[in-house]
Amino acid sequence: LLARTRAGEMPVALSVTGSLINNISVAPVANGDKWTGAAGLVSPMDARAAEALSGLTRSGVVVVSSGRESVSTLDTMSTHLIVAAAAEHRLASTPMEISGGRRRLIAVSAPLDGVGSVVFARFLDDELAVLPELRRVAAISAIAALLLALVLGAIFASRIASPVRELSMAAAAVERGEFAAPLPTSRVQ
Repeated sequence: LLARTRAGEMPVALSVTGSLINNISVAPVANGDKWTGAAGLVSPMDARAAEALSGLTRSGVVVVSSGRESVSTLDTMSTHLIVAAAAEHRLASTPMEISGGRRRLIAVSAPLDGVGSVVFARFLDDELAVLPELRRVAAISAIAALLLALVLGAIFASRIASPVRELSMAAAAVERGEFAAPLPTSRVQ
C-alpha cells in the first residue's frame, strides 16, 4: 500500500486478523511535491459495520472469513446455516434458499476482495407473508376495474342506443306511410 501512496494513489484494501476483517485506507502525505509519508485508517468490519449494512439493506448480515463467522446480525442458528453454506461454497451472487429445520432463508453473497464475504439474508417466510395481502389487493383492484368498465359501458351504450332507437322509430313511421312524422335531429356538431 505504501508503494501505491508514493505514486499518488489512495489505496483501500482488506486484511484479516484472526477472524476479523479490517478495512485499511491509506493516503499520501506530501510537502509540496515531495512525498513525506502516508497516513492511514483501519476500520474493523465489526458489529457496528454489520448493523449499518443491515440497516441499509433491510436484511440480516453475516460476514464470513476463513470459513467461519466474523460478525453477524442474525440469530445463532441462522448464522450457522449461512456459515455452513459458505464453507460448502454454495453461496453466490444470485439469491438462493438455505434451509435448516423450520428456518428458510434467502441469501446472497458478496465477495470481500479475497478475504471473505458478506452474506445478506432474509427469512423467506417473512418475505412470503405479504402474498395474501397482495392477492387481496389484486382481487379488489380487478373487481373495481370490472365494475368501472361495466358502468362506463352501460353509459356509452345508452348514449348510442337512444338516437338509434329514435331513428328506427322514425323509419318505421315512414314505412307505415306517416310522412309527417318528425325526424330526430342529429346531436353531432
